[in-house]
Amino acid sequence: MKKFLEKLRENIIFIIIIVFIFLPILAKIGAGGHSLDNVLIIVSDTSPEAFDAEYIVSFNTNIDLSAGERINITFPNNYSSPIAGLADVLCPNNMTASISGRTVICTVNLGQIHFAGATEIIIGNVLNPEKIQPEGIADIHMIDIFTDQGETARAMITITEPLVIRGRIEPILTFEVEGVGIGESVHGNLTSATTTAFSIAFGDLPVNTPVLVAQDLFVRTNAGYGFTVSVVQEREPEAEVHGRTHKIYCFINGNCRDFSEATPWVSPEGILGAPETYGHFGVTSENNSLDINCDQNYYGFGEGGRWAGMEVAFPIEVMRHCGPSDGLVQHEGWTRVGFQTEITMLQPAGEYETIFTYVITPTF
Repeated sequence: MKKFLEKLRENIIFIIIIVFIFLPILAKIGAGGHSLDNVLIIVSDTSPEAFDAEYIVSFNTNIDLSAGERINITFPNNYSSPIAGLADVLCPNNMTASISGRTVICTVNLGQIHFAGATEIIIGNVLNPEKIQPEGIADIHMIDIFTDQGETARAMITITEPLVIRGRIEPILTFEVEGVGIGESVHGNLTSATTTAFSIAFGDLPVNTPVLVAQDLFVRTNAGYGFTVSVVQEREPEAEVHGRTHKIYCFINGNCRDFSEATPWVSPEGILGAPETYGHFGVTSENNSLDINCDQNYYGFGEGGRWAGMEVAFPIEVMRHCGPSDGLVQHEGWTRVGFQTEITMLQPAGEYETIFTYVITPTF
């Protein structure tokens, strides 16, 4: 009996020792073991050795954090230490940031509480690690998140080479010219005759009365930097009469006005002995986005119109857009161009004719 009691006492002592050894471990597990919810890490650049990657770490806590309690985010050993600069870390408003090696710490300020719920911590200017796996196989890294209340999570991110996507888009360009009927508006002025896509006929020219005709231009293109449309005149309108050539000179009185110096229409002076003043011929456009930055209204859209003179073989810009166009939007893909002439009684009689060409220049 005595031996039995001694043996029992030894077992009790052993059991008690075992219990005391394991109680601290059981207590630790009981106090923690909670998982953070809705854990998400968004990385701005997952390229190997990207030096300014931004990591947005978001999750939901289930237990309030009191003053002095912390949230820790620990990066693996192949990241640089320190993981970022202090100014690169943004904690929630009631927490203060600190960094310890590869761990970012957000601590609740004195007198504050970080209430359970959605939490976001931003860590900027992180240097991504070198890549270990062969090309095409991503490196996988684990980032640990834990709080002083025992809530934990482990998030997985990948580091991989940037994906290069290549494709070719063929250039597209279509240019259409349409005639404009009589009585249509150009800057509020009504056309005097009908045109087609291929011809302009002023008809009989009355003395001291401007005659206006027009055409519509449509451009469709995927040119990234847009396009320019200019009109080039091969010669002044000419008439051959009894072996002599008579001309209608450019606006104004033979002193050709460039499109950037377009002015309201003025009548020819009709000075005897100065043929360039007997009549003149000009061009206008309703496009208000001209010149290199597509921001100039040289022809006075909506202001009654201004006119330029076409110098022989010198392009006059009548349309421009600084990007792709579907041919449907005014000033971007379509515009109306006007041509006007006026003569005095000194302009010699005859059948006058000229040839001009539209030149479209896309910039892809």
